[in-house]
Amino acid sequence: MSDVRALVEELGYRDVRTLLNSGNVVFTVPASDRKGPAARIEKAITARLGSSARVTVLIAAELADVIVGDPFGNAADKEELLSMLQKRREADRKMLAEMRGSGQ
Repeated sequence: MSDVRALVEELGYRDVRTLLNSGNVVFTVPASDRKGPAARIEKAITARLGSSARVTVLIAAELADVIVGDPFGNAADKEELLSMLQKRREADRKMLAEMRGSGQ
């Protein structure tokens, strides 16, 4: 994770922090660079670390919505035990919504 943290810092992002070996990185995007951080990080991981990884970037408000909308009804008594799945393809999102019974 120290390599990933260094890579994200080298790309110009600030306040970079990682969470254990989870693959999660929290960082601040400069106002001048709001487009495409996920694609930039994916390319840099492949080029510099010789590994491929799918990167999804959520803004703070999106992450807060996930926490508030916890489908497990606060089953976990500690926030660090929560898990999230983010699907990129619309068909996958639709399938998951149908499984939850929300139809969204």
